[in-house]
Amino acid sequence: MKKRTADRATAAQTAATAPALPSRTAWRHGLWVAGVALLVRALYLWQSASGPFFGEPLVDAMAYHDLARHLAVDRVYDQHFLWQAPLYPLALAGLYAVVGVSVAAARVAGALLGVITALLTWRLGQRLLGPGCGLAAGLAVALNGVLLFFESELLATGLAALFVVAIVWLAVDLAARPRATIGLLAGAAGALALLARPELLLPLLAAFVWALWRRGARRTRAGAALAVVLGAAVLIVPFAAVTHHHTGRLGLWPPSGGINFYLGNHPDFPATLTIRPGLPWEELIARPVLESGQDDPWLSSGWFRAEAFTYIRQQPGAWLVDLGQKALHLVTGRELPRNVDPYQQRTWSPVLAALFWKAGPFGFPAGLLVPLAVMGFVIARRRLPDVVPLFVVVYAATIVAIFVASRYRAPLWPLLSLAAVAGAVEFWRIWRAGPGRRRALVAAGLLGLVLLSTVPGPFAPERVDLTAELWHGVGLNQLRRDELAPAAASFRRALVAREDYPEAWNRLGVVLARQDSFAAAVPCFERAALLVPDYQDARGNLELAVKRAARASYVAAWVHEQAARDAEAIAGYRQALAYVADWPEAQARLAWLLATSVQDSLRNGAEALALAQAAVAGHGEDHPWLQEVLAAAERQAAAESRR
Repeated sequence: MKKRTADRATAAQTAATAPALPSRTAWRHGLWVAGVALLVRALYLWQSASGPFFGEPLVDAMAYHDLARHLAVDRVYDQHFLWQAPLYPLALAGLYAVVGVSVAAARVAGALLGVITALLTWRLGQRLLGPGCGLAAGLAVALNGVLLFFESELLATGLAALFVVAIVWLAVDLAARPRATIGLLAGAAGALALLARPELLLPLLAAFVWALWRRGARRTRAGAALAVVLGAAVLIVPFAAVTHHHTGRLGLWPPSGGINFYLGNHPDFPATLTIRPGLPWEELIARPVLESGQDDPWLSSGWFRAEAFTYIRQQPGAWLVDLGQKALHLVTGRELPRNVDPYQQRTWSPVLAALFWKAGPFGFPAGLLVPLAVMGFVIARRRLPDVVPLFVVVYAATIVAIFVASRYRAPLWPLLSLAAVAGAVEFWRIWRAGPGRRRALVAAGLLGLVLLSTVPGPFAPERVDLTAELWHGVGLNQLRRDELAPAAASFRRALVAREDYPEAWNRLGVVLARQDSFAAAVPCFERAALLVPDYQDARGNLELAVKRAARASYVAAWVHEQAARDAEAIAGYRQALAYVADWPEAQARLAWLLATSVQDSLRNGAEALALAQAAVAGHGEDHPWLQEVLAAAERQAAAESRR
């Protein structure tokens, strides 16, 4: 037992001092990883560029894009940057300032970060596990379809994955060589990681405590720890000062964390994970504002956290059951969507479809990597320094405490790939040369892990079809760019996918109204208001569209009347009154035609008289022309009564 503990305690130092590869072999392996990663990402971007969503960032991606555009173009830096972690939109703004506002450029930049992540994984694997395993781990990351997708989305996921590998690399280096320069780099990297993904805080602390809590000169360790703190402060302090100057906030902990914690720790979990952006989401975030009377994101975040902790205190048993379900979400082989469903994007890229798929309850690559990684942490634990499983476990516990989604689990794939390669190698060694009992044990363990990642589910987020939401988001982007015809087509596709989608009905009505098709817009607003009776936006749009549609029908009818097309004019005035029933002018014009039309078949004295009387009552008796209309209607009604 003591020998095993000593072996694990010195794993990082052994790895750090292991013989380096011959330079030619090292370059060859690195070129393989970089080449495969570049090729796969180039093919994916080329293929997906022909799809309808390539230029359309959605939901959080759209928020990041807007923030970056406002900073790069309008020089606006305000509290909106702090709703989520600020590093990614700041980096995106820097890119836009250099190359111009371009979604395509942002996707390419994210893909290049993915190449760097694959290379870092290769080098870390080479250092910890040897050249062959390092190459396998680097290729596993290069060919990981989940990372491939998220890296080129306008999200912080790819950046977080890069920082995870970098932090573990620096922790291993710091444990072996506790120097000030390494400490400064580690602290700076940790600060950037925290600004990119706040839930990395606890894993960062765990990794650096592990690195500094080693044998060796206490003064050296203390100096390295101070260097870590200084490295972090060099970035955190100026950022906090500038952010406080512009926003009045330090910006180190985004308020979105409160509502995310609430969603994952609620009596209605996991139904809370299916609340989508739109009316239900707006209603949710309005709750603390209505209760407190203050529209402050940080106060709202505190309200959501307090509600979540109240649930945990009052129903600890139910909360523990929820934690168990979230743990299953973590180890499932399928990807759980959050605002965007990666599986929907496979249609546009055969490369992505080959590297990322599910067949029934089995998902690839997670259904293979997760069991192998867990196996690696168990049977190959002597080959991996403790910081790797430590970082994975602490990060996993952090997101399980909140809630699990594909984009939040994705930063772990580089470390899980290292563990999976180590597990696969050790499993093969045991299978080939180990005792029969041990072979049966590890085989049963691997099979059990595969079943654990496959059988449970489908989970609540998987049962939500995001097709309608996807097309609605595209249509919303097109509407913002005044691309009215494509926007209408996108909203209609959203309604084909989900007919009871009030936001899509409302925005289709907006598009039609902006195309001056008020008559077509009215039923869209009516449907939205029918689906959600207190949908104030739809009701306001409906009122305006009805008035515009009535006016358009009235004008068209008047033109027909002047051209002596009485039948068309009568139909037009009737349409106007169908929109606005108590409109005296339309009542009077219709009454006049029904009383005086040269076509006897169109006359209707009784209706004309009722309309004329309504017009007089609505407008007043002192209007001469209305009196003339009333007199004509009375004559026609009298003539018809004598027949």
